[in-house]
Amino acid sequence: MRLTTKSGFTYVELTIAIVVMAVGLGMGLMGTLRSTEAFRTSDRRATEDTKVRRALRRMINEIASTGDAVIFPSPTADGSSELNYNRSEGYEAGVVVWGEPRKLHLELEPGEAADGLDNNGNGLIDEGMIVFTLGVNQPDQKRVILCKGVSVLLQGEIDNGLDDNGNGMIDEPGFVLQRMPDSPMVSVFVSLEGVDQNGMRFQRTLSTATRMRN
Repeated sequence: MRLTTKSGFTYVELTIAIVVMAVGLGMGLMGTLRSTEAFRTSDRRATEDTKVRRALRRMINEIASTGDAVIFPSPTADGSSELNYNRSEGYEAGVVVWGEPRKLHLELEPGEAADGLDNNGNGLIDEGMIVFTLGVNQPDQKRVILCKGVSVLLQGEIDNGLDDNGNGMIDEPGFVLQRMPDSPMVSVFVSLEGVDQNGMRFQRTLSTATRMRN
């Protein structure tokens, strides 16, 4: 006597169903992992954007309060990565009162050397940091790191003696100040770099400009 079934699953059908479900779950899990990784990568890059914007705001506030009489070396069209200046503290009898000496400049991150190598093991090469110094060369001198991970060259530049990114400067570093002749406007450019979740290097570049008010 042959047994038949009009409902339910055979072992073969059940096995196939389990395999299909497992494949579906696996694909769903892979998709979730990819989405999570993409989010983390995007979040890390967004963090770099935030760091650049904060640093730019701080520098713009500093530069806007200085003037030709107390800024040196004055940025030129060729660009500079160092600025010594005094900031206006207000007026007395119609005369500007200048505060203590200040400085913005680019220097290598701790452990790095300008040798084309990743000396401090963070996945970046010859990266720098923007340093703000208050009370330059005074006993109470204070240093504040505005941001780290500054690219050795501004995004789009190659060390070849040419203006590769078309901003009028040649082989400029990842932090540079620029001022056109006879202009009170100072432009600030910053390129930061980082390493995403996949170990890939990326850059974030922002620029802005401000007018010296004194």
